[in-house]
Amino acid sequence: MRIAISGTHFTGKTTLGQDFIEAHPEYSFQQEPYHQLTEEGTEFEEELSLESFIEQLEHSLKLLQSTSNENVVFDRCPVDLAGYILAWESLDEVPIADSILHDYLDDIREAVNSIDIIAFLPLDEQSPDHLSDDEDPEFRVLVDHILKELYRSDSLDLFPNLDQPLILEISGMREERVKCVDMVL
Repeated sequence: MRIAISGTHFTGKTTLGQDFIEAHPEYSFQQEPYHQLTEEGTEFEEELSLESFIEQLEHSLKLLQSTSNENVVFDRCPVDLAGYILAWESLDEVPIADSILHDYLDDIREAVNSIDIIAFLPLDEQSPDHLSDDEDPEFRVLVDHILKELYRSDSLDLFPNLDQPLILEISGMREERVKCVDMVL
């Protein structure tokens, strides 16, 4: 079973992944691309850029291709990074036809089709709101809005196979979140 945890920054993705792994030790955990790339020696600028999101998207796509069908939980998936790229470009008012993301859509569709469950954590009343100024709370909300649109209306046709992946929109307290995933296993 391949499970991806998705959402804008600081919604509890890593916490859900760690809680799930604790309850299901037969699963492995893949850190989000940003952390993996940093551990591999990539030095990102202090302020993230469109190029850094593209690099993370490419890493996420490779990771999904190279990871076998073992029991694995991914902290982030290509849809997250598509959301970040779209949010970044929307600040510059780049139309989707001109978006750099357009070149990656087929790869994203293929990668997403290899995931069994996407656990999407939208911003809600349980989401932490104590962000530091360098976390850009307005950008966080914009990414959340875009991800909600991508998951709820499939505005980029990323999910052509209607039953794969199963998309769970999860909210609520920390202890309830793992139970939501468990209900569909």
